[in-house]
Amino acid sequence: MVQRAMQDLTYTSLCFPEAIKARGMDNAEDIPYYFYRDDGLLVWEAIKTFVAEVVDIYYEGDQVVEEDPELQDFVKDVYMYGMRGKKASGFPKSLKTKEKLCEYLTVVIFTASAQHAAVNFGQVGKDRASLLGGRWPGQLSCLRALGGLHHLLHRSGGGGAEGPGVWCSQGPVEFVLEFVPSTGCQCEGGGFPGPTGVGGGGSGRRPGRQSWVRAALAGGHPAGSVTVPQYDWCSWIPNAPPTMRAPPPTAKGVVTIEQIVDTLPDRGRSCWHLGAVWALSQFQDNELFLGMYPEEHFIEKPVKEAMARFRKNLDSIVSVIAERNKNKKLPYYYLSPDRIPNSVAI
Repeated sequence: MVQRAMQDLTYTSLCFPEAIKARGMDNAEDIPYYFYRDDGLLVWEAIKTFVAEVVDIYYEGDQVVEEDPELQDFVKDVYMYGMRGKKASGFPKSLKTKEKLCEYLTVVIFTASAQHAAVNFGQVGKDRASLLGGRWPGQLSCLRALGGLHHLLHRSGGGGAEGPGVWCSQGPVEFVLEFVPSTGCQCEGGGFPGPTGVGGGGSGRRPGRQSWVRAALAGGHPAGSVTVPQYDWCSWIPNAPPTMRAPPPTAKGVVTIEQIVDTLPDRGRSCWHLGAVWALSQFQDNELFLGMYPEEHFIEKPVKEAMARFRKNLDSIVSVIAERNKNKKLPYYYLSPDRIPNSVAI
């Protein structure tokens, strides 16, 4: 599978502006509200500007780039052993100018940080307010998706029209509870679920965790409303099934809804998938985000000043994205620099 994917991977496809243009999605007037493009271009330009400033400090001209043996060996190694020497990939075997070096470094940084964040942290929904508030987002999405999927499977199997809330009240609640952390999910009313229950709205009541889970699946909360994150790709199993229980159809127009449901993963595999994508979508407690460099590999004043300007530029992008997302039912924040880890993080 990786080998097949590598056949289509090209250097240009990793250059964000060129990739957007190649897909015909670069015209903001024709295709407005494409936030992946808009935010991605902002981050790309910020990284490119920062890289150019640092390159200018250490490389006086193109000849210095061409005569840097460690740099050239690195680029050659990527081409020969990473891309298997495939000329059609478009990956350079060497870099001869400062401009090409800046582009190359921007591709590396953007791909390992912003591009990864846009893909990885979209697996399970998180609302921005929950993220900034240190809450545990995503768990209600997982629970409701689990209940909704059971409802779909139950109904297709000829049983009663059992809703997700009913199933949670009468079904394997203990199993569902495995997806609910004992602490960390803050309610809008100010309460937190503790080891034995949920507080909310200052009422002082602490109903059991089972009550909280049942209410979450049913769409409510036992002691006040909960900030519920948006649904994203993988928390609704039919949208991104981890496995399929039947081969794909060989003819068009003959597939029934029953066949589709029978092809989807069973409840056990769905639960495993929900837990997996939820875990993969969480930030670490000590996560380092784009522009954060606690280890001082550069001690020269010009570089430190460039890093400070980079962080300031990123902060302005965060403000732009936050302002745009205000009052939106479906905000897009995956490419907000304060949500982009410095490197691949899963």
